[in-house]
Amino acid sequence: MTDWTRDRTSRLLAGVVATLAVAALLLTGGGPAAVAASTPPGLAPGFHPESMSWVSGTDGFVLGRDTCGAATCTRVWRTTDAGATWSLAGRVPLPLAPSGEHGVTGLAMVDDTVGWAHTPDLERTGDGGRTWAASPLPGGDRQVVTLTTTPGATYLLTSHCEVGTGICDDTPLHLWRTTGPRSTTWRPVPVDVPADWHVSISSAGANTVVLAAPFTGPGTLTVLRDGASPVRRQAICPDPVGDSLLVAVAATAPRRFAMLCDGTVGMGSSDKTVLTTSDLGATFSYSPIPGRLGVGSQLAAAPTGGLVVSTVTANLVFARPPLRKTWVPTDTYLPGDLAVRQPTFTRGDTVWAVLGDAQYQDSLLIRSTDAGRTWSPAPMPPSATGSTHPATQPSRPSQPTTPSPRRVAQRDTTPVCDSAPSPGQFTCFALRRTDVATRTPGQLRALAAAPAGYGPADLRSAYGLPALAGSRGQRVYVVVAYDAPTAEADLAVYRSQFGLPACTTANGCFQKVNQQGRATPLPAPSAGWAGEASLDLAMVSAVCPRCGITLVEADTPSDDLLAAARTAARLGGRVVSMSWGRAEGTDGPSLDAEYLRSRGVVYSASTGDFGYGAGVSYPASSGVTTAVGGTSLTRGGGGTRGWSETAWVGAGSGCSAAVPRPAWQTVPDSVCPRRAVADVSAVADPQTGVAVYDSYGGAGGWGVYGGTSASAPIIAAASAAAGAPDPASQPASYPWAHRSAFTDVTSGSTGACEPGALCTAGPGWDGPTGLGTPVSPAALAAPTPGDVVTVAQPAAQTSVVGTPVRLAVAASSPRSRVVAWRAVDLPQGLTVDDRTGTVSGRPTEAGTFATTLVARDATGATGVAAVTWVVSTRAGARGVVNGDFESGPGGWVADPGVIVGDGLYARSGDGYAWLGGYGETHTDSLAQQVTVPTSGDATLRFWLRVASEETDGRAHDRLRVTVDGTPLLTVSDTAAGGGYRLQALDLSAYRGRTVRLAWTSTEDDDGLSTTFLVDDVSLTP
Repeated sequence: MTDWTRDRTSRLLAGVVATLAVAALLLTGGGPAAVAASTPPGLAPGFHPESMSWVSGTDGFVLGRDTCGAATCTRVWRTTDAGATWSLAGRVPLPLAPSGEHGVTGLAMVDDTVGWAHTPDLERTGDGGRTWAASPLPGGDRQVVTLTTTPGATYLLTSHCEVGTGICDDTPLHLWRTTGPRSTTWRPVPVDVPADWHVSISSAGANTVVLAAPFTGPGTLTVLRDGASPVRRQAICPDPVGDSLLVAVAATAPRRFAMLCDGTVGMGSSDKTVLTTSDLGATFSYSPIPGRLGVGSQLAAAPTGGLVVSTVTANLVFARPPLRKTWVPTDTYLPGDLAVRQPTFTRGDTVWAVLGDAQYQDSLLIRSTDAGRTWSPAPMPPSATGSTHPATQPSRPSQPTTPSPRRVAQRDTTPVCDSAPSPGQFTCFALRRTDVATRTPGQLRALAAAPAGYGPADLRSAYGLPALAGSRGQRVYVVVAYDAPTAEADLAVYRSQFGLPACTTANGCFQKVNQQGRATPLPAPSAGWAGEASLDLAMVSAVCPRCGITLVEADTPSDDLLAAARTAARLGGRVVSMSWGRAEGTDGPSLDAEYLRSRGVVYSASTGDFGYGAGVSYPASSGVTTAVGGTSLTRGGGGTRGWSETAWVGAGSGCSAAVPRPAWQTVPDSVCPRRAVADVSAVADPQTGVAVYDSYGGAGGWGVYGGTSASAPIIAAASAAAGAPDPASQPASYPWAHRSAFTDVTSGSTGACEPGALCTAGPGWDGPTGLGTPVSPAALAAPTPGDVVTVAQPAAQTSVVGTPVRLAVAASSPRSRVVAWRAVDLPQGLTVDDRTGTVSGRPTEAGTFATTLVARDATGATGVAAVTWVVSTRAGARGVVNGDFESGPGGWVADPGVIVGDGLYARSGDGYAWLGGYGETHTDSLAQQVTVPTSGDATLRFWLRVASEETDGRAHDRLRVTVDGTPLLTVSDTAAGGGYRLQALDLSAYRGRTVRLAWTSTEDDDGLSTTFLVDDVSLTP
């Protein structure tokens, strides 16, 4: 008996399905089944689901048994409105496969067009499920064991044994990976899987987790990281005694995933434990599911922290909703003795599952909208009874609807790429004018006309660029998703039209590679992204005609794009253009560390076409990129060089919510205390757009394009024309050292905001245009020694909590006097005088701080000094130690499970304190002994978030904050809602005393939990 059939054989025979008829089916072998068969006795006609696949929160597919006249067939239905309605996609020409027979049992869609029906046979669709074709298995293998799709590739596990023969010998199973999400080319993955082991695969971001485990004993956990060495670890159940099996893995973030362990499996029961990790499996936290009822089958995990475990016995689902520590069994609508299969979080707290197995039973879809606590029947696809084929050809599915930012409405324009990408995916920021007729080269010749839109001479004039800037030693790397099949040919038309030197593969100027840096195989083509590539290549050619160009094509618009950017730097790229982005998340710094180089590479990133109000876009919000905004560029108007510019209404702008402000960025704290977007800008308004030639996918030839997809490659090419960056420097800082080399854009707006500089152009820096537009390539060049402010390097500093500190720092500038100072990561309680650079105050928190002191002169040039600052404690004089919980339990006395380091619900960083969340009578405590300062402000500050399942408006659960047992603050579940809120408590009555600060939560036993989250605790002298 093979492990991969365990859910249909050994577990079922242990009591999973109560009927002997089903057991008989499982024990029956057989050869290939007919395409359509008579409806099995006792099974109702109509559609019955077997497998689901969701490609977004609203767009899903379901495969199942349907009635086709007097026989049964296998059909696929789809929804584009989160399951409210279903439409027929098509028919798979294989039956649902009982154990040991040919057919399919699973559905896995890559996107809304490409997908697979699988196990044990393999069928593929490329038209949204309308038609299916058999796909040969790689390596001569004979059956599929499992198949999983991820944003970057499809993973396939195969066996060389014939269908129905079980384990025919000890030959290991084989794991394969496609070369791209739409590819049919398979490559082996170096993961060892013995023939009788169970395998589960899950993906998040650029990481794919492969869990391989035997029936008992430790298994292996392999994290496949695109472009990096795999992480391999031992995987073991928390109590590996008897029949313990790691059943499933579910990833929710690149470093965070969960595993389900089933132990001591008996007659319809098992010991079930979920293991969670936030460090790629280096450490795990254990969450036992109470009671033994039900055999654990599958695991679903949500990015919000929710967990759902389904069982194949006792028709049970166990849920651990977000912000709750304990499990709850469902108690609504799970009829009969049916297995609950394939739980899937689609968006927020919505979970779908299949109830029953359509191979043997009448199954249905069920849905929960409260993270698995309660369930109800979901709308079912209607049956196409009486028809063996779809009555009408299904229309092409619409693009999935996601809560992506909306582009600012632009008159007579259309986005080139998908304007509503799936969650976690990037989109390009190219816009094409629809009111300007596209022209072929022949039509232009017949009309004796030039292409509409600005050409190279216009851009060189506007931005002070030499006629033939650059040299063949300089190269710009352009990163896009998918293949642009006509990129080189279209580039040749553009350069010929404007009299630029040829740039071809033959003369070595042009290169095209995949995200691994190789010439083949290239990813699947995309008409939208091909248009983006044409725009990028045209802008690089216009601004730096003698620069070489390398087009790096990612497999998909997911983190594959970041992997492609990493490849560009690995290939020697010093200038990388990235005309794409997605809404900023909290993972930006970790993505930077994994994919982008902090020094020596110019990353020119578009800020987006969403204006202000949608939040900033990543990677423009990264601390290592040059964020490029957009302008409207017109001739005349009194501007320099015969041109004038205003802020373009669509240019992305704002203040990052997650990225610290880089040391070189001198935006006032009152405007943005973190990373501010943008840094610089160039033309982006499609109404004052640029000429582009694109012939792929019906684009038609010459058109007028805009969006910040135009401005980013302009700045990238100008950076290349300025010369190679210093390998030890931070090139994103270069514009800030040459503020006077930019034309300050002082009018135009991207929305309404406060402070106004984030969305309205004005003197100096502003969000839509940054420092402005370059007057020459020198604006983007590495500063010469004469351009840089020199800061005297202080010695490493050691201080004691509560002891006064004074450090004077000197700086000089060859061109102007130093006018402003600021500091990054000063110890708590210290400040820097913004006029003199003197650091003073009393440290309040122990720790090691990587402090950066930044000096700026009147021209805008800056200099920095890095100082390691160690603050220690001594008896009788200490503030709060480890107030951000980043050092684990250090300094605190806490109950088990209170101090958490997974980053899931932290206000900042990864550490936080979690009190409560049990839904039963329970008390949690957190405490630390501190000394209250004798003078100055003695305020205890901390951030608190309250989340509760209580809804009746009465206080059930409470958090009390005490000083030496005296209450200072009481908060109940009635304060639930929203995010973290700052709490400030006056401790002046305790000056000079060493006291015990305590946070204590209490919950009642009504089954409804309340969580109190505490973070960033400080005591300010």
